[in-house]
Amino acid sequence: SQESKLHGEVFNLGCGNGISINYIIKLLEKEIGKEVNKIYIERQKEDVSHILADISKAKELLNWKPKVDIETGIKGYIEWWENGKS
Repeated sequence: SQESKLHGEVFNLGCGNGISINYIIKLLEKEIGKEVNKIYIERQKEDVSHILADISKAKELLNWKPKVDIETGIKGYIEWWENGKS
């Protein structure tokens, strides 16, 4: 079966586009109606400057694609959180 062929496989899931943490913070600030106190520190040598999930394997083997963009996802998450996470 298809399911047994996929047993143990690891998949990256994401939107397939790079999104900065600063952009996510702006979306969160917009949804909660407040500016958060951000503290920026010097980048550490181990820090990765860019990460992008390669979702091609999930598309190919699972016929998967993102259904919700980051803006809609953040908005929905905040609504869920504010309504008691039910």
